[in-house]
Amino acid sequence: MYIHVGGGHMVSEEDILGIFDLDNLTSSAGGEEFLKKCEKEGHFLNICGPFDLPKSIIVTEWGDTLQTILSPITSQTISKRQNPLAEPDEFPEI
Repeated sequence: MYIHVGGGHMVSEEDILGIFDLDNLTSSAGGEEFLKKCEKEGHFLNICGPFDLPKSIIVTEWGDTLQTILSPITSQTISKRQNPLAEPDEFPEI
């Protein structure tokens, strides 16, 4: 199944390794370092429009390469798209 992650982009559910809230990820030293490394290595894709604020990070694996996607859609919304029939209490905190 493919999931819309924003900006007209679709990602295979099988390729998603993690969906993270941008504020939580950037507030930790390890998260900030991870994002800088991905950007430096060219594994960083910003799909936010010119007037969109980034809200989440989707980490995917395409072949042997990690790809980090900066999305204007919240991590909760993307998680719900993975399992649209689940009750809200069934979603893990991200």
